[in-house]
Amino acid sequence: MNKTVWNVSVFAVLLLIVPLLQGGGMRVCAQNTNPKESIEVYVEPSDGAVLLYDAPKGKTVCTLEEKGEYMFSVCSPKNGWWRICSKINTGEASEIEVSAPTWIYYSELAVRTRNYGAQTLSLYAAASTTSKVLYTFSSELLLRPMEIHGDWCKVQTIDAKYTGWIQQRWLCGNAVTTCPGDPMRE
Repeated sequence: MNKTVWNVSVFAVLLLIVPLLQGGGMRVCAQNTNPKESIEVYVEPSDGAVLLYDAPKGKTVCTLEEKGEYMFSVCSPKNGWWRICSKINTGEASEIEVSAPTWIYYSELAVRTRNYGAQTLSLYAAASTTSKVLYTFSSELLLRPMEIHGDWCKVQTIDAKYTGWIQQRWLCGNAVTTCPGDPMRE
């Protein structure tokens, strides 16, 4: 059995057994039904495995192995930490079910901008198009989501040079393809 299958198998067993041993039923962190309070993201571990935690700065509950792409929804940001709010799609036609609150640090997450037609986008100082423009770009960028407020997401460029707010409709959390729809009409 390879290491990835072993880690996922152990994680799945622990997800089923631990809640029962603690005297409760299994709680599933289900998909958030309000799209204004969650965002689709992905993780592409390249510098080693990515750790998932039971709380911000808590204990490790799962490891996403270095090989693979993982896509899921996050919500409830708290001091740079995001709660995972959906099953984790492994990109290999399988999913990891997340029970109990599971957290990941923002620096592990990525979204891409949806300016596929080279539209000029901006990062703003606040969640409003009338606030100060901090950075303008027309090529697709990789960003790290930091906070969420209504239809807006506070992001940081991968190189950490720029931080600002962008409308969520311009973000894509799919690691393997472009996101459907026209953000100009959303």
